[in-house]
Amino acid sequence: MDAVTASSGMSGVMDNIEERALTGWVKGLAPEQVGLWRDGTRLAAAAAWDRPFPEHMKVGFAGFRVEMPDGFEPAELFSGGAELRMEAPGGYLRMPIWPPVALTTLVRHLGQQEIDIALDRLGPGERAKLGLGAALAEDLKGGMPRLGTASPDQAARVGRDGMLLLHAGSNGLDQLYQEAREGIPEAAAWGALSAARRAKAREAGVVYVQALMPEKNSVASAFDPNRGAVPSPVYQEAARAMSVREEGYVFVDWYHPFRGSVAPDTIFRRKDTHLTTFGAQAAMTRLYRLLERTGLPLRAEGTLRAERLESDLGGRFPEQADETVYLADALARTDGSGTVPAPELVASAAPEKGYLGTMKHWRSPQAPDPRRVLVFGNSFFATGENSTQLSFWTARLFAETKFVWSPGFDWDLVEEFSPDIVIGQTIERFLMEVPAA
Repeated sequence: MDAVTASSGMSGVMDNIEERALTGWVKGLAPEQVGLWRDGTRLAAAAAWDRPFPEHMKVGFAGFRVEMPDGFEPAELFSGGAELRMEAPGGYLRMPIWPPVALTTLVRHLGQQEIDIALDRLGPGERAKLGLGAALAEDLKGGMPRLGTASPDQAARVGRDGMLLLHAGSNGLDQLYQEAREGIPEAAAWGALSAARRAKAREAGVVYVQALMPEKNSVASAFDPNRGAVPSPVYQEAARAMSVREEGYVFVDWYHPFRGSVAPDTIFRRKDTHLTTFGAQAAMTRLYRLLERTGLPLRAEGTLRAERLESDLGGRFPEQADETVYLADALARTDGSGTVPAPELVASAAPEKGYLGTMKHWRSPQAPDPRRVLVFGNSFFATGENSTQLSFWTARLFAETKFVWSPGFDWDLVEEFSPDIVIGQTIERFLMEVPAA
């Protein structure tokens, strides 16, 4: 069934939700010509409904009522998967929803993290207009510098809507986006490194996963008025060089799923270069789907808990050193069989200074995946302290996880630990530094 034009004479609106019924009015068609559709399938038909009308709508207008089938939630009308249609021979019109009903329906189905994101983006003036007088904590901590302001150390700058972005930094991030060389040698070197790692992994009998994390500047580029094409040329070339189909090898490019998500601006924290809980779950969902061709068997459990955490970008500006971050205390199995218990930390090591060489080793006998995983990565996996760090997820997803903070592989450790899977993870700004192994 194809869409028809508004000149068909049909009109109508859904203007109320009553428990398990969607109600509204139509003109120019019978109530029975209204249908509830989801993913191309007609789920339910409307029936005539004797509703009160104001004087100017008593002629030519009719009420309708659609009973929602079991398993259908009103919020699906806003996800793009479901819609009410006014049907006519050979076509249909999508029925609009009265804005106040749309607003209240969305608010009722949003999680706490999503509500706070929405309130943050409204700003204190618009929240006050809606009667939401309580300002967010960030609004009360001094003013965010104006758009484009760089921090005193030139490491961070202010993007649109107060989104903080990495500026120059120790890795010269901005220069990556201005790279004009053809055939960037560092990108080719990553391809060669990936090939060497694949050969070593075959010898060791392990699955090798190479994961590439894009910068926040690339994913949330809409908040950066100075940013051109994303991701950077070296990212694009390195991804092509490492993206090969080979038995026992998986390449995870997180850029496209992050950019294609419903809310790419929520993948990363607003004042930090690292992921939110939503971003970490999205990252693990993508990794596991490529690894197993199936969905991630875990999800954040329950309502996320708000906590004030230090921010690596916010700390570059006065009075912006921390932010509210939403954390999951546990992960639940998606099959409904309950929560995965917290893993046991069986060993750990920390260097005298810095982070390189940090090691964490967890066991989780009740994890949904019985395999052993060894990760060589950086601060995106980190020490698994909370649900924004990928180690928090791998330590509960796999029966045994060892994380080593290192850009290169230690093949002696691979032989000693004897994992089923070895993961190498890097990020866009480190692509100009190619490890030796």
